[in-house]
Amino acid sequence: MLWLLLFLTTSLALAWHRAGLRLTTAAYAALLLAYGVFGGSLALFGLGLLIFAGVFVPLSLPTLREEWLTRPLLDHFQRRLLSLRGEPARAADSVSAAANRLMFDEGSAPLPVAPAMEIPAADAAQSRVPRLPTALGGSGLDARGLRRLLLTLASDPRNLAAAQRLVLADASAQIVLQHASEAQRAALLPQLAAGHQRIRLATDSRWGAGSDRGVIGRGVWKGRETLGLLMDFDVLIDDALSADEVTDYLIPVRVSDPESLLQPEVAGGVALVRVPATLSGLQRRRVGAHSLQLGARQLFVCLERVVGESAGIGCGDTAMHSLQIALAAGRLAIRSAEASAALRGASLDLRLADFYRLPCAASSSARRALVESALDAYGLDTLSLLLARLLDAGLASPHIAALADRAGAGLDIEALAGSLLPKIQACFSAAAAKPYGVALPLFDAAFWDGLGEVLSHQTHAGLQALSDGRIGGGIGRHRQHLERYRAALACCGDALLLERAAVNNGGAAETALAETYAQTLSLVAALQAHVDAGLPRNDEPLLDAYCERCCRRIEEALDSFVQSQRRRRRRIGLQALLLPLGRLARKPDDARYAQLAGMIQNPGPVRDRLFAALPPTEASITRLVDALDAAEAAQRRLLQQVDAGVLKPGFPLEQIVEALRLNIVDAKQADALRAAYNLGEDWRLAGSGGAKR
Repeated sequence: MLWLLLFLTTSLALAWHRAGLRLTTAAYAALLLAYGVFGGSLALFGLGLLIFAGVFVPLSLPTLREEWLTRPLLDHFQRRLLSLRGEPARAADSVSAAANRLMFDEGSAPLPVAPAMEIPAADAAQSRVPRLPTALGGSGLDARGLRRLLLTLASDPRNLAAAQRLVLADASAQIVLQHASEAQRAALLPQLAAGHQRIRLATDSRWGAGSDRGVIGRGVWKGRETLGLLMDFDVLIDDALSADEVTDYLIPVRVSDPESLLQPEVAGGVALVRVPATLSGLQRRRVGAHSLQLGARQLFVCLERVVGESAGIGCGDTAMHSLQIALAAGRLAIRSAEASAALRGASLDLRLADFYRLPCAASSSARRALVESALDAYGLDTLSLLLARLLDAGLASPHIAALADRAGAGLDIEALAGSLLPKIQACFSAAAAKPYGVALPLFDAAFWDGLGEVLSHQTHAGLQALSDGRIGGGIGRHRQHLERYRAALACCGDALLLERAAVNNGGAAETALAETYAQTLSLVAALQAHVDAGLPRNDEPLLDAYCERCCRRIEEALDSFVQSQRRRRRRIGLQALLLPLGRLARKPDDARYAQLAGMIQNPGPVRDRLFAALPPTEASITRLVDALDAAEAAQRRLLQQVDAGVLKPGFPLEQIVEALRLNIVDAKQADALRAAYNLGEDWRLAGSGGAKR
């Protein structure tokens, strides 16, 4: 029994501290040696020695490991790579090391914060491209200044289209400013600042898309023969703006130069081409309410329309990623403003429900709507702050931006899957591109290091699940969850790589994986914002509620990922790996919703945290709040008389007349009650809060 206890204790300690292969081998060797000297059973010692030799010796000796384990695995993964559509996912474009460290490192230092430029919103709104320098017709705002401007604009539904146009114009101007040639900047920036040019990135939002290509060749452009691109593309974009407002589409195509017309030779890079919206041969077709299909066959566009210097053609990935990041940050700010307006509306709805003592079902529904809208506003605020700070620090990646912008379409699922296990993914690409003898050692080193990290994280996460909430309190509990889901993401990525016949099931696995990663990023953003604020205890109820919701959504997405697997054996294995003890996050009951709604509604730190960042209120909201405040005392007295049986429950205006007749309220109080009722009805008929405001 003593030796069994020592074995279990050693195993738990190694798993908890996520020991590496060498330390694990040494620890078990020492334990086995001690048992051989002091133990009582020679047969048990011999059995342990055989198991140790069979497991740890091949893993510890690189030569044996390469021949017995790595070589068959490499053959297997090379066969998988050959079945992939297109080229293998590249780890070079995965989440940057700094952003990855931010997501998963408990000891990471806060991001550097650039000094904010305080420019009045009214002045900035007059500029069509606020982040351009003032010398070029902009307002000189930084990323966080643009976010504040968008929050102010988008808080009023009447300005929503203007905010969307502002995001589009600003992102296009940034691409021209940072990645265009000198001649292109001189020609385009004044046009963008004046609003005469509106450029729209056109990347396909459908699964499995990405076959658009451009071949270097000669053609006629504006009456003269010149070098250009013969483009074939078919993209479906999510377009909230009118197609008539766009002057140019930025279309990424993979470039080839079979006739070697350019020097140096172009080899499969991506070019970002500015295609005029009115160009003959460009086909535009509206699909649904907010989608636009663009297509062309052998469409010729001159090289001057490719963003950047002609010598850098095929290097448009960086520019496209910058544009995706800017668009994601802008859309996130707009949705944050919409969530804030929904929060204000839900707060008023619940106050009206309590004011008139509506039936329990209506009050319960209003409380749930208030809590959900508050968590939406809180989460979007922390996400947009995180993305703005990453932009200021130069650490943002297109995958982080796409995840933050998860509510929109067009997530880069292929690159996202490649970012989960970057070391192993890089090794897969090397194995496909290099001779076998060169790839084998690289694959061996990357695979076993990466596999050990995955297994150790997963074991550690399972132990944390057993001790959930008992070892780490407060924010420590949520960090335990984060470690658990990090391990789950690694296992999901590994499973996805083995099933890269991928997108033939409607993208179910990829969608679930993207949602898992996105909710994990939301969890990270909330924890990072809490740390940056100095770990205020007053914010902990809000943080706990938000993190619990993130955990529920992560576990639902993990369940969806498991169910998307076609093989029953794989589903069972993934269920055991991803959720070893089942779901831990429980849905809140009515009592929990009532508790949270009370914190949000009543004056206090939680309400201050949520409502301090809200844009200015509309005049109608201000009038309604003032009317409710003025009628509060009279309504309380009226309800007391209803409870006492003096007044009968009924229509509010009839109750006011009856209360005035019985001298329960005076004429001034009756007028205040009528004003509150009329303004409340106007509010309800205008959309009742969040849905339309």
